[in-house]
Amino acid sequence: MDPTEHITQTKVPGVLRFPTYDAKASPYQASGMLWINPHFLIFEAEDTTSLKIFHTEISALELRPQVTHGIMLTLRLKTFRQLHFWIPVNSHAKNIAETIQRLRCPEKYIWLPFYQPMPSDSNLEGWNIYNMEEEYCRMGVGTDPKKSLWRITPINKGMKICSTYPEKLIVPADIDDDVLEQVAKHREHRRFPIATYLDAVSSGVLVRCSQPRLGARGKTCYQDTQLFRKIKNACNSSSGGVILDTRSQSQAQAQRNKGGGFEPTGRGSPYSGWKQHFSGLMPPARLQGALLQYIEACQDRSLDLSTFLSKIENSGWIGQICGAIFAAVVAAKSIRDNAEPVVVHGDSGWDSTCIITSLAQLLLDSHFRTMRGFAQLIEKEWLHIGHPFSRRHVHFGQTDVAEVGPYFLLFLDCVYQCTLQFPFCFEFNAQFLLDLHKHSHVSDFGTFMFNNALERNTLVETKRAPSLWSYLFSDHISRQYINPLYAPHSHDNTTWLPISYRVQAMSIWSEMYCWQEYDSHAPEVLCLQTLNESIAQLEPVERELELVLEEIELIKKKRQSLQVDEEQESKAQDVPDHSGPPILSESRSNGTDIDTINHDNPSELSHEKYGAATCGPHFNDNSTDQESSGREKQVVQQRDDQ
Repeated sequence: MDPTEHITQTKVPGVLRFPTYDAKASPYQASGMLWINPHFLIFEAEDTTSLKIFHTEISALELRPQVTHGIMLTLRLKTFRQLHFWIPVNSHAKNIAETIQRLRCPEKYIWLPFYQPMPSDSNLEGWNIYNMEEEYCRMGVGTDPKKSLWRITPINKGMKICSTYPEKLIVPADIDDDVLEQVAKHREHRRFPIATYLDAVSSGVLVRCSQPRLGARGKTCYQDTQLFRKIKNACNSSSGGVILDTRSQSQAQAQRNKGGGFEPTGRGSPYSGWKQHFSGLMPPARLQGALLQYIEACQDRSLDLSTFLSKIENSGWIGQICGAIFAAVVAAKSIRDNAEPVVVHGDSGWDSTCIITSLAQLLLDSHFRTMRGFAQLIEKEWLHIGHPFSRRHVHFGQTDVAEVGPYFLLFLDCVYQCTLQFPFCFEFNAQFLLDLHKHSHVSDFGTFMFNNALERNTLVETKRAPSLWSYLFSDHISRQYINPLYAPHSHDNTTWLPISYRVQAMSIWSEMYCWQEYDSHAPEVLCLQTLNESIAQLEPVERELELVLEEIELIKKKRQSLQVDEEQESKAQDVPDHSGPPILSESRSNGTDIDTINHDNPSELSHEKYGAATCGPHFNDNSTDQESSGREKQVVQQRDDQ
């Protein structure tokens, strides 16, 4: 069905925009007309300003009849902001609401505004920001002799083993591909253990996978246990390894009744020698509920302090942040300090697993704390290894409510906490994270569309959608994301960032959660914008200063050159002093014998020969005074005769 067939009314005149749903509480902000097309809802104000909202950006809507007349249309956006429009005619309001309700979740991705042929290949550059082979080479696979115990396997070429994994994967060098195929059958969604990060400082490694399919009887797979031994041997770990299960132990135990489970690590068990930790991260539906309670508490201005803190605690969102950061700290410490392998998984290995593996690499590697490195980290851990964005964010089609889960937002909130505790270690600011969250829900770009790389490749191969990274890293856009406090060498790269996971160290991300008004911003964001604007104004001044400094250096070089020329000239030419006869006593002091002077050519006594001696010290020798006086008179007489 064509989306235009869902539109029953294209425009509504006489609309007023209010800051809240109560028209009596405050005056309206603007008056104008509402326009609706297959992709956007547009409010065109009388002062010629306009507001354009994607239909897919709207998470919910509500109609509230007013006391006098008209209906207030409230739109709740996926960025947690709200818009309120007063519509004078009730039938018009109902028509607009029904149209938005149909279009906010398209039946197919071809309805989306970005899905159209592009004019050139220049917009495809962002799709290549992450190169898997370059990342493996950066980690030393195939190039560093210390990493010779690992290899790249093409076992998943054409995604034939696992449709949610990339084609090339890192596994222990002494494991056969036949064994990997058997292990894939034992893991949920065939997501067998693969190495996603090899530490450059130690021999530790980060591994991710999905839960084992043990079932109620706890049946293990010999090939799976063999792979775990190979992973531990490749790290030369004598103390064992760590298995980080992102679920709570009760959730993991409950999965056994559904055919899943977790690795038994007790003494004498097939996975003995591995230490096991449960992180307690929630499944999708519970995590979504925690977020909604958290936002409700943050945006309710009528709460007193005790009630506000109680609601924040009861929501459980802060606890999820602490749990995710704690698991990342355990992984980073085990890899860097203990040189141990760390295996991370949950149920499917594509939700909470992405959070832990991404945060651990963020703490370990300063490359991922740059803007470009952070984009590559998202590409590697979230997009290439298959986080189902379309399913979790409801991009199109009918999605089960139980499938909706804000895992990517939880990750961004954890990164935000890291930037607050280590403000000098991150090249990007909070605005970069805010825009990533918005584009992950609704965007002109195809980067976060679909559920895995196999589905997403259709956009690239058919040249249908540009990449988000091409837009974010353009010069006029990227400068607003630069952290002015960033100091690349502020932290030793041989140590990981020791971030605190205590609840006392957590902060509420006010710009994300606490502001309902569409146009309002948190004070810290306004301060950051002012600072960035000031820095932008300093750029031409800095360029002029550089030119002035270059001119000063040229003047200094010319001055030094002139001084050298003057010194050389003064040494080569001795100018005579005609005010009186030369002082001959200096010649003695310099070792010159007065008898060697040619009296036939008295010009030898000119200033060219004795120039420097005329200002020299005088030596009084009483035994030779008369002799010197006679000779001086003789020289003067000869000069007069000439």
